[in-house]
Amino acid sequence: MSPMKYSDALSKLYSRIIMPKTAPGIEKVQRGLERLALPLSKAASRTLVVAGTNGKGSVCRTLEHFMAKAGLKTHLFTSPHLVHVQERIRIGEKCISEEDFTTAFSHVDQLTQDLDLSHFETLVLVAAWLFYQDPPGPEDWFIWEVGLGGTWDATNAIPHEHSVVTALGFDHQDLLGNTITDIAKNKFGIFSANQNVYCLSDYPSDVQSLLSQKIEKLYLNVHLAPPWSYQASPDFPLPIEILHCQWGTIKLPQPGRHFAENLNLSLCILDHLGIDLTFGMRALEQLYWPGRMDMLQPLATSGTLILSGDHNPLGAQMLGKTLSSVTYDRVALLVGMGKGKDRKAVLQELANIPRSQLTLTHSPFQGCEAGEFSHWLKDGCEYVRDPWQALTTLLDKCGPRDLVVVTGSLYLVGKIYSHALRANWLPLKKRGFFI
Repeated sequence: MSPMKYSDALSKLYSRIIMPKTAPGIEKVQRGLERLALPLSKAASRTLVVAGTNGKGSVCRTLEHFMAKAGLKTHLFTSPHLVHVQERIRIGEKCISEEDFTTAFSHVDQLTQDLDLSHFETLVLVAAWLFYQDPPGPEDWFIWEVGLGGTWDATNAIPHEHSVVTALGFDHQDLLGNTITDIAKNKFGIFSANQNVYCLSDYPSDVQSLLSQKIEKLYLNVHLAPPWSYQASPDFPLPIEILHCQWGTIKLPQPGRHFAENLNLSLCILDHLGIDLTFGMRALEQLYWPGRMDMLQPLATSGTLILSGDHNPLGAQMLGKTLSSVTYDRVALLVGMGKGKDRKAVLQELANIPRSQLTLTHSPFQGCEAGEFSHWLKDGCEYVRDPWQALTTLLDKCGPRDLVVVTGSLYLVGKIYSHALRANWLPLKKRGFFI
């Protein structure tokens, strides 16, 4: 049999179901892991699983940054990807190669063809094989971002002694429930007996009560993020932002009060893990996480472009708060959304942003068509199906202190990154993330 090609691996991967209709459980992934015969339990003490509605990717990337700068070997799994699937699987702060992805996919596929794995389940097993095929040593750390929920997410099949929960909000209610407590219950499903758990300290009272019950039942060792404060000095094209926390006064490497919260939680985790923060702090400007208030300066235009995949009401609210400290003249919001998202709540948050104009477009993955934005079109919003056409038109109309913000979907943001890479809009540091 001839070796599998990268294109064949992608074709097989994308033929598999992406979004489940019902909570799938983790049994198939557990069976797949058993067949891979990996030394997972030996690495459980250095494995973290990170759940939450918003911020989990930022926390994962921050942990990766500080661990790598402290001389540790990092293994990071996140989702979704923006440009290519290898972004989801990073070793030593670098995306895996096409060759490594193809080899791992072929190996996993041969052993699990009868399991009817989903797209995400397959990727978790591919990452696991790449991470653990060699016996892990004391310098190896493993960080897994939950895809959806927690209890039955495929990442929860990975043995781990450290669980993290970030900010909670409404998203995927069809699968997780219609109350914050229901959502928290599912995300807290990554906890198991005697674990170390790291959480925010300001959850609603019902969620705090649920957490207390979990602590008592499972004998959890819980670490709550300590008090912090945030300071923003208005500026253009982004505010100057400072985090004041237990670990000092820190200029934020990425915009937003929500990133300050995520950084404070990350430092809490790293401190309790005994990771040296010195080198990560010195190189903090290198902490780059695309698609989250990422500013670009497109060539041959006077406008400033911000890519921010805020796809739920909490994310849209945070985007508005960050923009409130930007001294722009006008902001054009190019918005595409998935069919299952809360369009009304997200678009209302975005419409409340001062001196803004919404242009609606099509998001690549299960994106809404014009008819599904009918209410907003009646109110004067324009729908341009081709995102790149819409973006270039908006940029051409920009003045020197105007913004164009692409938001509503990380899949939409990813499509724009693909074009931006071809157009050479990204500086070398940012291009390097995708290579």
